[in-house]
Amino acid sequence: MPADHEFPTDLQALQRDYELIRELGQGGMAAVYLARRRETGALVAIKAIRARYLDDPDALRRFAREARTVADLNHPNIVRTEAIEQIGDRAVAIIMAYVPGGTVRNRLREYGPFSAEECERVLRDVANALGYAHRRGIVHRDVKPENVFLETRDGRALLSDFGIARRIEGDVPITQLGAAVGTPQYMSPEQIDGRAVDGRSDIYSLGVLGWELLTGVQPWAGENLYGVIYKQKHEELPRITSLRPRVPANLLFAIEGALVKDREKRWQSVDEFLRHLTYDPPPVLAKREAVAPPSAEDEPTIRFRRAAPDPAPEPKVTSRKNVRRRRLMRALALLAPLAVAGTALYVVFDGRSRNVVAPQPNETSRSSNGGVAADSERFRDSGSVASATTQAVSPSTGSTDLKPAPPRAPSTKRETSGVKASRADSSPATPAPPSRNRPTMPVPSPRCRIARMADQRACLLAYIAANDAQL
Repeated sequence: MPADHEFPTDLQALQRDYELIRELGQGGMAAVYLARRRETGALVAIKAIRARYLDDPDALRRFAREARTVADLNHPNIVRTEAIEQIGDRAVAIIMAYVPGGTVRNRLREYGPFSAEECERVLRDVANALGYAHRRGIVHRDVKPENVFLETRDGRALLSDFGIARRIEGDVPITQLGAAVGTPQYMSPEQIDGRAVDGRSDIYSLGVLGWELLTGVQPWAGENLYGVIYKQKHEELPRITSLRPRVPANLLFAIEGALVKDREKRWQSVDEFLRHLTYDPPPVLAKREAVAPPSAEDEPTIRFRRAAPDPAPEPKVTSRKNVRRRRLMRALALLAPLAVAGTALYVVFDGRSRNVVAPQPNETSRSSNGGVAADSERFRDSGSVASATTQAVSPSTGSTDLKPAPPRAPSTKRETSGVKASRADSSPATPAPPSRNRPTMPVPSPRCRIARMADQRACLLAYIAANDAQL
């Protein structure tokens, strides 16, 4: 146990029941100490008025009123008061349950801004505590991070320090008229003016608390007392979204509605604040209209079943045979145009070769044995082959030479009939002696020069018509 001089002398009266351990913190007119109850060994927090205020009657009355107020409060989100102990003949001590988690201020200093979920949970817990107090006619008037404790086990938030709390009706004012009591950064404009306050003042302080939980910045930081008081009355805090872009709409709307300067336009009750703090889906999404069961008449005659999704296609395995077949098809595809082009060229040039010019009378052609015969076409038109040519056989070459018959007298009419031609040339042809230097006769037909079956046949007929006996 520490030395006795480390604690106020008035607390020596509690040494019989409590073991004082250390000081936890100090407030405006009181200090809180950690102690252990000797009977049970449980840790408690003892709140006692500071020695400098023992001679201040207003401070003593205010502390006594706080003791009476918290003695009647019993809520899961309010630090529980276990006992009220008398210290000497002038003061009392408030014995409270010890919350090992620390305050919200400690949490902000160590970890910075709260997450949206944590902020909503803390605001909900504190609002429930304030709603409970408001229904009992008590206004806290000092809601701030230093007065909100966080339970280590479940993260539950607990409201404490009802030191300047007062009843809305019935309490005799202790503060001088027009004077303000509280922390300026979290006081409502009407509280700064020293006017009568109600639960809406605590709602404004709750909104400032939520603003700091999300931004991690103390409101009006860096301003002196008079600057804070002026801005608290006439200026708005910066928008939360300018310091933290992503905030749930319901949380943002609830906090901004609590920070309205005019209390007539502010949330009028804690229940209204909680209603906006809680996300409430639209009625269309929240509940569906009841659908009557279908009747027998409306029963469908055909029921469709949803088709099962198609199975994933199996990967195709390409074999060597398929590869060869593919290459062959590509080669055929390339050769097909060439074949078409070749066929077209063949047809064009074959047609030109068939376009034969009509034979001239002086054209010559040689037979297979070297003889020359006259054009059979001319003699076929005259109708007499024997009178048109003479036959001569060369003894040296064994070839037969054909020479033309003597010229006929010109006639006025061309004889087209074979009978008339035979009458005009009825004398038999006399064979001429063989001669080597005899001029050659015209070729029976130009078609003899073409090595085709049809042309050779025509050539053969021409030689037969010319009486080529050897052929």
